[in-house]
Amino acid sequence: MISKIEEIKINNKIETTITFTEEMVDKFAQITNDHHPLHVNRVFALENGFNNKIVHGMFISSVCVSIIVNQLIGENMIIISQNFKYNSPVLVNEEVHIICEILKIEQRFKIVEIKYKIKQKNVVACTGKINIKLRQYL
Repeated sequence: MISKIEEIKINNKIETTITFTEEMVDKFAQITNDHHPLHVNRVFALENGFNNKIVHGMFISSVCVSIIVNQLIGENMIIISQNFKYNSPVLVNEEVHIICEILKIEQRFKIVEIKYKIKQKNVVACTGKINIKLRQYL
């Protein structure tokens, strides 16, 4: 776990893959009470132009944060802000490639900016940025 901002290096990154399974998406829908048919009803998704059910955007965002916490920075961080852009849907049961990379370190305010990109079948499905602080700098 990183304990000092000086330990964080620009361009450090983590890359991983994940498949958002039907079971995972159904559990997320139960937890959040977001039962939009595009997420939980394959027939509805197919009838509306998708090749399968689509993963909740906030589920994708949450997984990116967990990758940053568990593999890039550590649990000694607090999220200051976060944004996401959804370019195309992430489909259930298809592998995605997630890249999280340290983009910038603002020494004066001790803020670290991390960008992430989610690709499915070599198409950039989502991009985003998150600003974090280590807890001791709050």
